[in-house]
Amino acid sequence: MAERGPGIRQSDEWLRAAEARLGIGFWSWDVAVSKLHCSPGLYALAGLNPAGLHLDLAFLETLVHPRDRLAADDPQVFVLDPRQFDRRFRVIRPDGQLHHLRSEARHIFDREGNVTRVVAVVSDVTESLEIQRRLIDQRALLSVVAQLAEAVFWIADEEGRVVDRFGQALEEASNAADDDLINWRLGLHPDDLERLPGLWREAVARRGPHRFAPRLKVGENGYQQFYVEGLPFPANALTEQHFGGFF
Repeated sequence: MAERGPGIRQSDEWLRAAEARLGIGFWSWDVAVSKLHCSPGLYALAGLNPAGLHLDLAFLETLVHPRDRLAADDPQVFVLDPRQFDRRFRVIRPDGQLHHLRSEARHIFDREGNVTRVVAVVSDVTESLEIQRRLIDQRALLSVVAQLAEAVFWIADEEGRVVDRFGQALEEASNAADDDLINWRLGLHPDDLERLPGLWREAVARRGPHRFAPRLKVGENGYQQFYVEGLPFPANALTEQHFGGFF
């Protein structure tokens, strides 16, 4: 076997470093010779030691959660399956750990338009899915708490624009469910609308509490008074200068 040159060895080292840093791996399928090539990162994603182990498609698919598996009896059919373009699946590593992976495959063609290779990048999306799940749970919890408290929780930027909210009371009060994040001020009593910018600028300038008791138009029955209170987010929050509060 010919010795690998320094350039190739350096490229291998760069590939290993990039894969380890990004949590990705690659596989490619040579259609002409029906041969699978796997990068070191793919072994790591599968929880396997590459020493003395050559992967094949059938074995890799045995690591996939039974509910996510594709038929791998015919390797050519397997790699050319359109679902390989963007496939999300779970793998059960030999140590029992469950990980969520995403595989994105692309076809390489010859001049006649025939597929000569299939190349895929595989990434571990376990952490991002867990973060997404926690965010969904937190939003659901805030919505439930807002309903139980018959209140609205809101988030606003330093210009006073409401960028998010939890609870239905704002929609009911403003009678503008589709535009409540942007146009809720339209329902304010004119006197309160005039006072609001100064009160908000003062709270932002001193990074202190914002307290306001505006009158908000409710349907055709005139105005109803609400109590609004907010505080700036902590300085270490990974966000811009936002406030959060309730009314």
